[in-house]
Amino acid sequence: MEVLEKIVAILYSLLILLNGAVLRKLFGTWLFPGCLFCLFWFIYTFFPLIILFEVPVNPNSIGFIAVAVLLFSNTSILFNWKRAFQDNFHKPNPNTVFNNRFLKLTLLVEVFISLFASIGHLTAQGFGIMEIITNPIVVASSFAQARYTETLNYTVFGPISLVFSNISVILGGLIFGASLAKNNKKILFAFLPSIIVMLTQSSKGLFFLSFFFFLGGIWVTRIYANKLIVFNTKVIFRVFWVSIGFIILLSLSFLSRGIQNLEDQGQTLEKLRGLFASYFFTHIYGFSDWFTAYTGGKTDLSYDTSNYYMGFYTLTAFFKMFGVSKVTSPGVFDEFFIYKELLESNIYTIFRGMIMDFGLLGALVFMLVNGFLLHLVYYLFLRRNRPVVLVLLVIFMLGYFYISFIISLLTWVIIPFTFLIMYIILKFNNYDFVFKGNFQK
Repeated sequence: MEVLEKIVAILYSLLILLNGAVLRKLFGTWLFPGCLFCLFWFIYTFFPLIILFEVPVNPNSIGFIAVAVLLFSNTSILFNWKRAFQDNFHKPNPNTVFNNRFLKLTLLVEVFISLFASIGHLTAQGFGIMEIITNPIVVASSFAQARYTETLNYTVFGPISLVFSNISVILGGLIFGASLAKNNKKILFAFLPSIIVMLTQSSKGLFFLSFFFFLGGIWVTRIYANKLIVFNTKVIFRVFWVSIGFIILLSLSFLSRGIQNLEDQGQTLEKLRGLFASYFFTHIYGFSDWFTAYTGGKTDLSYDTSNYYMGFYTLTAFFKMFGVSKVTSPGVFDEFFIYKELLESNIYTIFRGMIMDFGLLGALVFMLVNGFLLHLVYYLFLRRNRPVVLVLLVIFMLGYFYISFIISLLTWVIIPFTFLIMYIILKFNNYDFVFKGNFQK
């Protein structure tokens, strides 16, 4: 019975990919909101289901995700994309818009602000600067322990470092994507703040989100340049080496969880396998277990299945900004889904919060409206010559797609502030009185 349920779940996952492929055929590119969202959720469902085939799953939960993704992506058919892509040819050269001294100098300033704030936040926890430099894994382990036990000293430096780290990679993506030079790899120092945070604070989420903000910037410049091809041999080769780099950095971050003290190499590798599985694959199984409880099924864990919070879990940042006093745990949800000794996590995807906010039917309606609005953003972005708000919405859209396997992007208050500061920077970049001195090399 469990094998049949797993096969049905895999078929639902393949339906998501098929829908994305049909849209790609229709619009001629994968660089399209509906297509990208399908790709993300095919990856987020298919690989956990295949790689951890022995872990049971409720196929109805994957069916719900498939319906939600299809509703989101198929709102794209409501727009005249042929006209939008024709208007997009009128955009200026991205090298002229983004590869200039003003944005490069701004990037440099943002990186240093973020690094200074990160050091300030760590020293506020009692760590010395030399200790941070010479023994970052021990610092990260202590920092993570303090975070989990909620004994951190929260300072203004913490959110400042995160906001300016996000800004650094967004600017880095725009400059990197717009540059015509082959030796533009030095722009990758935009990742330095998020790497420092990951290695010294055992915070992997910021680094991965930073990567997709960076890709969002490149996505914008490719649209400016009318380069809509995603997959070729060169891209696949680069993705392979970047993935290897991510695995190495993530492994170093996991060492801060105490496994560096294990004497047996086999135990270390097994612990690393469990941490990787929990970080990348538990979301589907956690959501499936919660979905079973929500729909009246039997589960070993007692879940909070209350609902109709009217957007709190999906749009937490705005609720907090307007003074709503409801408190959530640092991981948003308190329950930890556990499967034997392999999986342990409190990640339940964006869909748990969405269902708790609006109910099952309401969540599907929300995805339908959400899909329409984000496709409208992309449609207007293609048709405008020098957009600012729309550029940022497209970049943040990619971050939203990525983080949806964990939670809503608008869980964190730093996101609206990142958006606001980036708007000011790009608005100034559009003014003629700002000296930009574009690079042409």
